[in-house]
Amino acid sequence: MDQGEYSKAASIYEKLVNDKKNRNYNTVFSLIDAYHQLEEYGKVDSLIDKKVSTSFAYKQTLLIEKGYNQVLQGNDSIASSYYQQAIDLVKEKPELTYSIASRFEKRTELDEAVQVYEIGTQLRPQANYSFQLARLYGELGDMEKMFEENIKLIEKNVAYRARAQALFSQYITDDALSETNTILRKVLLKRLRSNPDVLYNQLLSWLFVQQKDFKNAFIQEKAIYNRDKESMDNLQDLAEVAVEENDIPAAFDILDFMIENAQSPFTRYNAQVLKLKLRSNGASVDEYSQIKQEYEQLLEFYGRDQRSFRLQLDYARFLAFKNDNAPLAIDLLADLNKANFSQFDKARVKMLLADVLVLQEQFNRALILYSQIQNDLPNDLLAQESQYRVARTSFYKGDFPWALTQLKVLRSASSKLIANDAMQLSLTISDHSGQDTTYVALSAFAKAELKQYQNKRKQAIEAIIMCCKTMQVTTLKMRHC
Repeated sequence: MDQGEYSKAASIYEKLVNDKKNRNYNTVFSLIDAYHQLEEYGKVDSLIDKKVSTSFAYKQTLLIEKGYNQVLQGNDSIASSYYQQAIDLVKEKPELTYSIASRFEKRTELDEAVQVYEIGTQLRPQANYSFQLARLYGELGDMEKMFEENIKLIEKNVAYRARAQALFSQYITDDALSETNTILRKVLLKRLRSNPDVLYNQLLSWLFVQQKDFKNAFIQEKAIYNRDKESMDNLQDLAEVAVEENDIPAAFDILDFMIENAQSPFTRYNAQVLKLKLRSNGASVDEYSQIKQEYEQLLEFYGRDQRSFRLQLDYARFLAFKNDNAPLAIDLLADLNKANFSQFDKARVKMLLADVLVLQEQFNRALILYSQIQNDLPNDLLAQESQYRVARTSFYKGDFPWALTQLKVLRSASSKLIANDAMQLSLTISDHSGQDTTYVALSAFAKAELKQYQNKRKQAIEAIIMCCKTMQVTTLKMRHC
């Protein structure tokens, strides 16, 4: 059969079917398939009639085969009568629901399969065909019924929710106005109005997150939290996703709610730290003084120990990269580096300290710290990140061959983000150093990139424009102009 030798296959299957010791009924269906490939429709009818007369047990599925045999010959009306006989058998014996419906599915007669499952559900309420129906409704494009059946499954077993959401993801998009998104939203809101179960809030929240509508997702998560006032983990996760998607206003709303209502000091601390970090990232120069004061107030409240590690790290980053106070940031990080933190936390301190040293153009000291991280955590993602920063620092420094050597290794990094960054910088160096062995243009561009890193954007733009004008480096990052 697999090799297309249908005549040979049919002769072997005929022997198996006629062997009285053979009790495997699948050989009958296999023989039917072989006859279909050979267009021996008469033989199919004869085989089915013979088997029906000797074994009533397979009558229901053989009726479907007889109908399908007519479909292949273009006799749809005759096929419908056989299909209807099989469906009527379900009405008499609803325990045959699965065997008949699955045979209809085998022959891709999905409408009939749905009809059989619906009859079986009505006649045998204790049986559960929601999974089969949900899948078939999806294949037939009946989204509303597909969502309804999957929600029924979740109602019966909440553990099914993750699987259902994975299925919904195949139809849901980030467009809130799409037909499928609208249908699911209406289905959930309808059920929520008739039965205010937290399950529907959870599914609505998930839907709004897919649409990147974090404001409405927050409304649902807030309603969930107000039911039991236990954990704010979902709210914190939502705030972080909103930040990743750059919906900062929604993130602020979520964090404000957490700060005001958190019963756990740790939860309140996390929300305060993230909110202040977001404020510092988007602050203007006029706001720096106020933000610095708020950092100091939080550190005074929480103390300068291991519990406030994240806050201290954020403060040092703000001082160096925003407040133009790198010396104070270095002192803070040097103190952190002496504290009794975990190996991973110390690596994070070294990473930021090295970043600040690059900011101050102390490249050699920075390279030593980056290398220490690779030695301390050789198989960790932080080691790959530090290796990329070694390459980037070497690029700023003008040591392009060494930077390229590091970057070639990182092209296969386990982190896609690091691999992509490495690829981009690698192409920048290799594409524009082949003919210019003195690296004049590339050096000028590297200095401009360093100015950008130092948050001296005006000087960076001026350097790029001058580089493009005087050295005619039209392909060398001209888009940065």
